[in-house]
Amino acid sequence: MHLPRIFPLLVLGASLLSGCLDSVVPSHDAAGTGSGSGGSGGAADGAGIEEPALFSMLGAAGYKASGFTQINTTPYISSLDATHIRMFVSNDAVDAYKAVNPDAAATTGPAFPVGGIIVREASDANGNLMAITTMVKREAGYFPEVGDFFFGVLDPKGQPVSEAGVLEWGKVQMCAGCHEPRQAAGFLFGVAPANRH
Repeated sequence: MHLPRIFPLLVLGASLLSGCLDSVVPSHDAAGTGSGSGGSGGAADGAGIEEPALFSMLGAAGYKASGFTQINTTPYISSLDATHIRMFVSNDAVDAYKAVNPDAAATTGPAFPVGGIIVREASDANGNLMAITTMVKREAGYFPEVGDFFFGVLDPKGQPVSEAGVLEWGKVQMCAGCHEPRQAAGFLFGVAPANRH
């Protein structure tokens, strides 16, 4: 038995069961490394990057635990990149997320709560995981251009993706560019009702 590997998962599971997402998603660091330029040093263990607990949770697939709801059990084809998508949302944010429809310009549902987490698994046609992306609603003023969302992109091994030497982790401009036009929908796309099965 590898107790050192199991113990963090047990702690994470207990945190999610108790609904205490603050222990999973701590406040961003004061150094402001959320600019998407956290560098690559220490990425393998989450050291030196913003939101290390989030990084660890995603790498361990903690979003498949009881603190999250899977929005669609059958993958749907992404219109963005033709990958097969599964969406997971932290339980505190499910109602707000389900109120968003990609075919509607706005949402009339509840506001997405601070600390709420969205995880998107992208797989190929054979079910092989290709990437994990995440959004976390942060405190007011974190990234106002996109509703104060934190963004992260990880490879299938759970490592943050780097583009031109810059980690796609934090205030990722590439992600923001897609989400900015969705302001009236809370900067979210959601999952079409027909794909929620």
